[in-house]
Amino acid sequence: MKFFLIFLILLNIKGENKNDSIIMDEKTFWNVIEQKGKSTNDLSMLINKLSLLQEDEIISFEIVLRQKLVEINTWESYSICRILEGMPSEDNFLYFRCWIILQGESFFNHFSDDPNSVSEEFIFLAKKDFPDGAHLLYVSDQAFEMKFGQEHSKKSPRDYAMEIIDYDFEEHPLMGEKIEYDDIKNLFPKIWEAFSK
Repeated sequence: MKFFLIFLILLNIKGENKNDSIIMDEKTFWNVIEQKGKSTNDLSMLINKLSLLQEDEIISFEIVLRQKLVEINTWESYSICRILEGMPSEDNFLYFRCWIILQGESFFNHFSDDPNSVSEEFIFLAKKDFPDGAHLLYVSDQAFEMKFGQEHSKKSPRDYAMEIIDYDFEEHPLMGEKIEYDDIKNLFPKIWEAFSK
């Protein structure tokens, strides 16, 4: 059903722009993510790369981003976020998932399958750059502004994408088997040892 909605929305954009509509594939999505630069706090290179794409590609990027955020909305991800932040707010957990995405396709896939498989890399990255990728949530709209100007009257990528998929807890509760706090230490021992107080 959601793929059909994506098609209808991009078809509408095509009608507005008189251009062929393009749905971004995952390979292109991850290629854009790789342009983030050295810090997750400065995504100007990523925004610039995204702004060079077609309008519907930028919107598609936002849709794929939201799909990825939902994919790692799991008890395992939340438990590791708890190691770092104690009792994270919904926003902090969202920013944590953004940071996971910003580490790239390989890291994301391994983390999604088994966080312990990238525990040493996670520890290294998280100690160098605290897991907060909040800026990623706004790159699509910023790329739109760079492409069309700040005073453009177009519907923003985030507004388009929200009609298809959101990433809040109410629509997408944590997936997987519930993990109690007392079990986190044994499930993710290396990460626990590195960050627990």
